[in-house]
Order: sequence, then C-alpha cells, then structure tokens
Amino acid sequence: MKPLKSNEHDIFLLDQYIKGQLSKSQQLDTQQRLLSDVDLRTDYEYLLKVAADARISSLYEVNQILIDAEKEFVNRRKGIMSILISQWKKYLVVAILFSGLLYLGIKYLGTKKVAYPEQYADIFEKRFDSELILHETYRAVSQTDGLSTEQRRAYELYSIQKFEKSAPLLQKLWETKNDTLALYYWGISEIGRGNVEKGKEILVMEAVNEYPKIIK
Repeated sequence: MKPLKSNEHDIFLLDQYIKGQLSKSQQLDTQQRLLSDVDLRTDYEYLLKVAADARISSLYEVNQILIDAEKEFVNRRKGIMSILISQWKKYLVVAILFSGLLYLGIKYLGTKKVAYPEQYADIFEKRFDSELILHETYRAVSQTDGLSTEQRRAYELYSIQKFEKSAPLLQKLWETKNDTLALYYWGISEIGRGNVEKGKEILVMEAVNEYPKIIK
C-alpha cells in the first residue's frame, strides 16, 4: 500500500465518507475539502480503489493459505504415522474442495464484472482509467459549483466500473440535469454491462460529440 499524505484524522474521515457513515453536513464539508485539497483528493481516490478491490483480494489470500497448507502436508507426509496421514488426506480433500469453490466464486465474480464483449477487453481492462475517466478533465476543481452529490456518486461508481449501479444514476442525471458527461458515461456503462447496442446508440448522440470516440 502506498504511503498516504493525509493525517490520521483525515484518513479516518475518508474511510467514513467512503462507507457512507458521515452525516449530511459532514459529507458536504468533506466534498468541499476534496475540491480544494489535492493531497486529500489523491488519498481519497486511492482508498476508493483499495475498497473496491478488497473483497476479491481477500478471496485470493484465503486461497493462498489453503495452497500453503497443502504444500506443508506434502513436505511432512513421510514422517507422519499412517493414521495421521489418513486424517490429513481427509483435510486435504476438504481443502481442495473449498479451494475449488473459491476458484468458482472468483470466476463467477469475474464473469459478473466482465459483461462486455471480448473486443472491448483492452479498453475496459487497460485503457479505462486513462482514457474513459474524464470528469477531472472536463469538470475541473477550480469551478465554483463543483460536483453535486448525485454526480459524485454516479461518477464514482462509473470510475470503479460498477456499471449496473452507475447506469441508472447517470441516465437520471442526463434526463433531469442535461448532464452531457453523465450521458457519455451512461453509454460506456451500458456497453460495460453488456448492452452494447444501447450503449452505441447513446454514444452517437450529438450531445456527446465533444468527448473521445474511443468505442465505436
């Protein structure tokens, strides 16, 4: 984990903000600070990414523990009494079954996340952060109004590729606020969750002509 620039109080504040445990006034205060404090915003974006990856990484850690236990069993089996070996074999069978279930669970989670067609894999897996996250470029923090709570929530979900949740929020921003960046993100989100034709229809709309034509 890279060193954070914020103090312990601010790191705790960011953790509570990400978990949605702050009061309304605290949320507004934190949002204002994120607009003006570069170090705090950098730490926030990093912690947000860590939180999104935590569940999958923990599954991998459990799987590694099981693999290490299996290796230890193999190294010691010659010096263990036959009855103890029999017991370890039972444990190993359970461990292998559990490891298999973990593998299937991880594979399932991966399948749920990767709903886009194979031809878009390079864009979503390698180029997404650098080419398809635009709100820092098009909505600079120097603007006096900044982002609304609804925009921040929708953009954050989009940024961590939670497309099933981001798509309806982005659609609402476009339909109620005429937010063209939300419209662009909505099109990308639809492709990201497998609705390719719908996403393409959105991305050819005149309102998003100012944004990159990466997906065609």
